[in-house]
Amino acid sequence: MKTLMKKLSILIFLAIAISCARQSNKKHLITIRWCTDNNPLRIKQIKLFEKFNPDIKVELLTQLKNDQKLLQMASGSPVFDVLDIYSFAMFKDFVKRNVLVDLTDKFKNESFDISIVWPQTREQFMYNNRVYAFPCNAGNFVLFYNTELFEKNGIPLLENKRITWKEFRNIAKKLTKTDPVKKFPENFGCYIDYNDNNLRSILLWQTGGDWFSKDQNKMAFNYQEYAAALQDLYDIRHIDHSTPTKGDMDSLAQEGTWSQSVGIFATGKIGMKFGGKWEESQYRQNKALGYNVAYLPSFPDEKPYNIFMTRTSAIPAGCKNPDAAYKFIKYLASEEYNKTIAVSGDALPAVMKFAQDKNFMKTPLFSDYKNSIYEKEMKYARFLTFPENFPFYEFASTILKEQAESCFDASQISIKKMLDTIEKKGNELFK
Repeated sequence: MKTLMKKLSILIFLAIAISCARQSNKKHLITIRWCTDNNPLRIKQIKLFEKFNPDIKVELLTQLKNDQKLLQMASGSPVFDVLDIYSFAMFKDFVKRNVLVDLTDKFKNESFDISIVWPQTREQFMYNNRVYAFPCNAGNFVLFYNTELFEKNGIPLLENKRITWKEFRNIAKKLTKTDPVKKFPENFGCYIDYNDNNLRSILLWQTGGDWFSKDQNKMAFNYQEYAAALQDLYDIRHIDHSTPTKGDMDSLAQEGTWSQSVGIFATGKIGMKFGGKWEESQYRQNKALGYNVAYLPSFPDEKPYNIFMTRTSAIPAGCKNPDAAYKFIKYLASEEYNKTIAVSGDALPAVMKFAQDKNFMKTPLFSDYKNSIYEKEMKYARFLTFPENFPFYEFASTILKEQAESCFDASQISIKKMLDTIEKKGNELFK
């Protein structure tokens, strides 16, 4: 009997010990919140991080579209521990308001090498030689085109070919077909976002200009070559009718996609559009869609500049779990994380050696040809920056937007009038 009681006592003790251990583990499990986009890939990236860091749980917080609201949330006691930043303007504003943790000393103490990433990304994670974030990915624009529409209309595919803007316009006209009964295009030759700062900047750079003067004291984009390029874009909509109006887009809109234009291209209703690698996850969902990628159009005898984009992650100054958040930031430089970028179509890895490694980038989702187009376009990709004393948020959200809508959407003002007004009002914003 004594032996039995002794065994029971041992079993009870072990049960209590195991229960306490489990409770202890739960108490020591740290939860951090990652404020990012709603890309399905984020779940996979979280699970991979948790696999290597079993003591940290990551919750997803879908990011707001309003940067100013995010700024308010990042101040004081933020509800997130890691924040994704999507633009130079957003990064600069957050740093200047002292709402991001300075990671410089931590990186130095751990000999963390920041030179491993694309040099263009530095504009969005370094400020005055101090480090405030780390890049999650890198990207640029390519030309997506519907191969079936090309073949149906007898247009040669664009493999390993960079067309001119003039050729782009002519192809768009050939691809646009109107239903004779409904008097509405069965498909449009192309889609152009006339309020896209990236496209505006690409055209500006490709015509030999820049937004600001070399001394960064005034705007310097208003000149004949740029105006002519914008006029061609205007004519594509209002003369050729090869790209949909806002009303057309509403009629063609698809639900459940990141953007209207992505959803419509995925249905095969648009012949060509500009965009980044992250869009391909949507296009692959339509198994019947035949499409490919090509280099961006350019002008004869001019450099084929492209836009450089990145998403960086930072830690808000009021973060309650800074050590766990820092582990997540370091995770972004790992081979494992960058492999998720390479194989998924999210973008290009931010770490250059991975993006330039043909074997590392291999995936059934992307041909070597597609990967090579994205990687080669990086040579011409530029980061959109602006002077220290210029409020780009205000400029882009008010002046640029209003003038573009008055010109390209409503046809109320000419290209020259639009550029003159942007230049005048933009110069008034210099502080």
